[in-house]
Amino acid sequence: MEAVYSQIGIWGHAGAAFLFAALAVWQAQRRLYENASQKTLLAAYAITAFWALAVAVDGPNATIGKLAETLRNFAWLGFMFALLSSGEKRAETRTVKLIYVVLSLVLAAQIICEALVPALAGHATLVIVSGYTGLLLRMLFAIGALVLIHNLYTVSAPQARWGIRLAMGSLAAIWTYDLNLYTITYLTRQTSVELLVMRGVVMALIAPVMGMASLRNTKWQ
Repeated sequence: MEAVYSQIGIWGHAGAAFLFAALAVWQAQRRLYENASQKTLLAAYAITAFWALAVAVDGPNATIGKLAETLRNFAWLGFMFALLSSGEKRAETRTVKLIYVVLSLVLAAQIICEALVPALAGHATLVIVSGYTGLLLRMLFAIGALVLIHNLYTVSAPQARWGIRLAMGSLAAIWTYDLNLYTITYLTRQTSVELLVMRGVVMALIAPVMGMASLRNTKWQ
C-alpha cells in the first residue's frame, strides 16, 4: 500500500508540475504580462510548477519541497495583492493591505523555521518545536489567505466577479486543502499520508480551472 501511495504522490505532483509549467509557457507565449496582475500570475504558475516538481522528485517532507511551497504561497499572495491594487482605491483596503503584510511575515517565518531544521539536527527537542511551529504558521497562513480571498471577491465590482470567480475558487480549494492537511497533522501528531499524496492530484485538477480563468480574464482587472 505504501508503494501505491508513493506512486500516486509522485505522478500526481509530476502531472501538476507539467500542467502549471504549460500554463506558464502559454501565458508567456501570448505575452500576457503587461500589468502587475499578469506578471504575478505568470510567476505563480512557474513557481507552483517548481514546487510540484520538487515534491515529485524529493518527496513532500524534503526541505526543498517545503521551501518551494512557501514560495508558491508568496507568489499567489502577490497575485491577489496585484488584483487588489488594480481596483479602485477604497478606505478599507488600507486595513486589508496590512493583512497582506502580516501574511508575508508569516511566510518569511516559515522559511526561517525550515532553514533552521538542518542546523538543529543534533537537538531532537528543538527540531520538534521547529516542526510544530512551522505547522502552526502554515495553518495561520491558510486561514488568513482564505479571509483575503473572501475579501477580494466581495470588494470587487459585481461585473468583475465573473472574471475572477474561477481563480478565487481555485485558490480557496488549494488553501482549504492545505488547512485540512496541516490541522489534522497538528492535532493527531502524525501526517495524513492520504491527504499528502493526493495533494498533487488535486493540484493537477485545479490547473485546467486556472487555465479557464486566464481565458476568461486575460487582463486580470
